Amino acid sequence: MKRQAFLLLAAAVAGALAVSLFRFGESEARASLPPAPEWSYFCFDAQSAGEVNEKANQAAARGWELFAGSPGSRGAVWCLRRPGPAPLRDKAGQ
Repeated sequence: MKRQAFLLLAAAVAGALAVSLFRFGESEARASLPPAPEWSYFCFDAQSAGEVNEKANQAAARGWELFAGSPGSRGAVWCLRRPGPAPLRDKAGQ
């Protein structure tokens, strides 16, 4: 009976040690990764290629990059992003 208790205790200690070593390695791996970038997003709808070009070029002059487009109820919706935390209010990509 004492032998079984000892083996059970030894297995529990070995398991706890293995888990703590795995988690230590995991936190080291995460610490070595660069922080995830924060992005601000800005979307607009446009009905023609000329309108998309005009709006996208104006936004690009302020640091926005076009990254997605999708059909919308009024033409297509185009979304832009730029590095940095999202502002509280961002009208017309400013």
